Amino acid sequence: MTEMEKNPNPTKDQHFMVDKEMIEYICRKANIQPGENVVEIGGGAGALTEVLAATGNPITVIELDHYYAELLKEKFKSFQNVKV
Repeated sequence: MTEMEKNPNPTKDQHFMVDKEMIEYICRKANIQPGENVVEIGGGAGALTEVLAATGNPITVIELDHYYAELLKEKFKSFQNVKV
């Protein structure tokens, strides 16, 4: 998470997932089917978003923290299937 200028704030329940195996496990367990719309609540720095975006499914990310929302918009600006 060195690309960010701001660290997650645990007092705002900002706890970011960084374990790639856990992220992949969550995606498998979600059993997302081709073409399904996906809503991710609290995209943070985009670790889960990155895996979800690769599916090609439409992804809507809801992020209340303006810093992270802008970070996500920039990070996924080339993905037609991701909306922040």
